[in-house]
Amino acid sequence: MTDSLTVKILYIVTVSLQLLFLRVALNEIYFLRQALRRERVFAEFGEPVHADHGETLSSVMCGIMYEPVEYVAFFTAAGKKICESTLNHPSMTALCDGDQDLILQHSDCIIVHNHPGPEPVAFSPEDLIHLTTGICSRAIVVTPFLCFLMEAPTRRQISLRYIHRLGRRFYRGRSNLEASCNFCVAAAKACGWTFCIIPSFIATMRMESQK
Repeated sequence: MTDSLTVKILYIVTVSLQLLFLRVALNEIYFLRQALRRERVFAEFGEPVHADHGETLSSVMCGIMYEPVEYVAFFTAAGKKICESTLNHPSMTALCDGDQDLILQHSDCIIVHNHPGPEPVAFSPEDLIHLTTGICSRAIVVTPFLCFLMEAPTRRQISLRYIHRLGRRFYRGRSNLEASCNFCVAAAKACGWTFCIIPSFIATMRMESQK
């Protein structure tokens, strides 16, 4: 009886370790693929460069709202600007060298970026990476018509691979308002976040009043 119990325990431990190693390997593969993708984009569009659409959250939101390429900016929880950059790419952006170190000096940061294009699209799985790691507590996507807000009240780390798997259930090759909003609602429910949609002009006025 004791030998049988020992065998079962050893089996459970072995399977658990194998699953752990598999998870680590899959994470390494994922981040390697992301790094290779970034290298290809950088080779085509060049390195990210610093940008400046103002010093306040509302001014940056208004400034990037109609831009034809993506911009990203980070603010402290108190609304002080940390950095802003662009890759001059219509659907991707990146941080300049040294910006990540500046961001990590603060807690509960706010990330804001725009989604160019005729249809307002909410967050993609990649857009939520700074919420999943706990670096940011609020993320904002700006479009000419709608603003999308995702808030993470706790700094609990979430698996980015889980967010990507969730995203594939809803996007399925589509990148539109309905698919993105359905994904965001599901992600918010699964992670304990708060997702809301606000008309852009009201969102910028709200940010202005919070200064």
